[in-house]
Amino acid sequence: MTGTDSGTDKGNKANARDDGQQPQAGLIAQYVRDLSFENPNAPNSMQNFAQDRPDIAINVNVGARRLAEEGFEVELKIEATAKKQE
Repeated sequence: MTGTDSGTDKGNKANARDDGQQPQAGLIAQYVRDLSFENPNAPNSMQNFAQDRPDIAINVNVGARRLAEEGFEVELKIEATAKKQE
């Protein structure tokens, strides 16, 4: 390894295509399939957060499926729950 070589250079060379171009990624379309929000005690549930901090849980799941030779659908599922401590 010389002074100008680095591990990232080798990684980039390994990912390069035979024609010298890097693989490209682009956003073709974006949409929201399902969105819901529930706050049954609004606006009272939004007060006094300084004294009553909520329990917060966040889950993120990513899925992908091939649509065509060079096309994929990527599903990003985010679930956030905040519950007031009893």
